[in-house]
Amino acid sequence: MDSSDSLEVMEAYMRLVAPQDLNGIQKNSLSSKSSVRISQNEEVGRYLTATRDIAAGEILLCETPLVIAPQAGAGPTCLHCLKYLHEPYGSCKQCSAPLCLETCVNKYHTQAECQALERLGEKDWSLKLIAIVNAALTPLRAWVAIEENKSLSPLIMTLQSNAKERKKLPIGAFIKAVIIPLLRDRLGQASIEDEFIHRCCGVFDTSAFKIETVEGEQGRALLPLAAMMMHDCAPNSDHWFSEGKFIVRAALPIKYGEAITISYTVCLIGTQSRIKHLSITKLFTCTCNRCKDPTELGTHISSLRCRTCKSGLVVPPEINNEDWQCNECQVKLPQEMTAIIARAGGFKPGVTDRGELAKRLHDVERMVGLQHYGSLQMLMAIWKNLSSSDIEGLSGDELRDAVAVTEQLMEVVGQLLPGLTIYRGELILGNLKMRSELQRRKLEVTGSELLSTRPVPPHHEVVKERLELCRAIFQHHPLMPTVLELETQLQQAT
Repeated sequence: MDSSDSLEVMEAYMRLVAPQDLNGIQKNSLSSKSSVRISQNEEVGRYLTATRDIAAGEILLCETPLVIAPQAGAGPTCLHCLKYLHEPYGSCKQCSAPLCLETCVNKYHTQAECQALERLGEKDWSLKLIAIVNAALTPLRAWVAIEENKSLSPLIMTLQSNAKERKKLPIGAFIKAVIIPLLRDRLGQASIEDEFIHRCCGVFDTSAFKIETVEGEQGRALLPLAAMMMHDCAPNSDHWFSEGKFIVRAALPIKYGEAITISYTVCLIGTQSRIKHLSITKLFTCTCNRCKDPTELGTHISSLRCRTCKSGLVVPPEINNEDWQCNECQVKLPQEMTAIIARAGGFKPGVTDRGELAKRLHDVERMVGLQHYGSLQMLMAIWKNLSSSDIEGLSGDELRDAVAVTEQLMEVVGQLLPGLTIYRGELILGNLKMRSELQRRKLEVTGSELLSTRPVPPHHEVVKERLELCRAIFQHHPLMPTVLELETQLQQAT
């Protein structure tokens, strides 16, 4: 399919999408009056642009996925609702596929899929089989959807897949050696051509979106319109998935003609790691403003603490393979040395003990500095540990640590993902929850031993402004009731 044909397919699909209604709030119609349109050029292909000036907070898209599947290679996942399963969990009476013990609201596990999986003849699925089947469900569910609605075929096949390039990579060899024989031989899907499987897996890896809900649903969704958004490590939009709809909202003001952008990677990793991740998973090299800026928008999360002057930061060069240089004493370090230091100060997953996390944070901070992504990832691990605990069971010191940690993370994330972004909002919301508990206990907010140098503003200086920001960020979002409940608690505590 050439570029003009694929553009016509996407434009036709866009015209067919009706105005959506979520929780009683009318969304923008994807029609001639839509705030976005599909544009195209030779350099980047198809992408979404603004048809007018767009204010932060405006809903840009509300799209129902064509196909939803588990994450490729995921562990035990309910094939009906996509919740991650913990022992003990149930299984399908017909095919023995993993399912929730309780009745699921969503029913993604269809009869056609069940009949195919029944051919495995397995009663007790091993973890290895579960991971392989979850990877194979991507092309299988797409094939089933196309068999039920033939008009989906050109729409799915017009999405970017990088199939030709991927066949030369290890992922292509895995699909050929494992996924294709599983589908064609063991699941009895001989009519599915090899090229379709390669292309479909490529479409999901390149163009699908990771979805997570507050109810615990997690997987990948195929969304043709959302897939037209360009990547930027500091995007101007944000998104979430709720009640079967994928919502895209402007996080920042967007000018007429500007591209609608999202990030295909995570926020708290350095430029070299992001570029490597994107080149492997999406097969392109990012050249956004953040990637071109050695200071990463002023956050210096890739810069290293200078061991010579102790006060400066050793900053990456604008040109690869050149030496890094301290922004104060001007000492230079070769690339090889900075790579060794960054690896030594990197985050090591798997540590869950709170005391060990704190010790590791101080070691990493001394090595690379608190601003470095290694330290920030340690802080995020500590925050997840604290926030997953019963808040009433946390000591006063642990509550103060949680406030200090979120203050540090909020500052950095606010620079990297400014505006009405969910990641930023979740940190602010968590910070307010910990402050509310300190207020309830009539304890001071200052005095964190974990981050003793981190200034923490008192409640009266920040709570009102942060609540207003949370209301703006979580408008239409499933966490809005939590924001309103927290607002009531804070008012009662004053």
